[in-house]
Amino acid sequence: MSVYLSDRGENKFDVLIKARELAVYTIKITHNKNVFSDYDSVVNDLQKLGKDIFIGLWYANNCDLRTEPELRLQYQKKAIRDCYALLATIQLAQPLYHLKLKRVEYWSRMIINVRDLTRKWRDSDKKRIAS
Repeated sequence: MSVYLSDRGENKFDVLIKARELAVYTIKITHNKNVFSDYDSVVNDLQKLGKDIFIGLWYANNCDLRTEPELRLQYQKKAIRDCYALLATIQLAQPLYHLKLKRVEYWSRMIINVRDLTRKWRDSDKKRIAS
């Protein structure tokens, strides 16, 4: 029996899917010459942060909570910090590249969603470790 999408709970892989979507979006948008006219350190930072968030969460997911709990939590914490850094870098990029507010809002919502899902995952892992 199938479950309506609206009735489904959060899946632990949702954060990985959303982080991958964020990384892909970030790479695609920064390669768009109509948006980012030149390739510089800000573009490099945007791309690196987008990839680092996804790869860090991928690493965290592959750490066994029973044998490597601290390493897993470290990857989760770094991904959360990288989300903040990506948000800040977008704020720098907005006036430099004359980014439209709608684009910045959409991109920021993607980042905040990944950050919040990562926090929930981290908090769930902390509870599991404590018990």
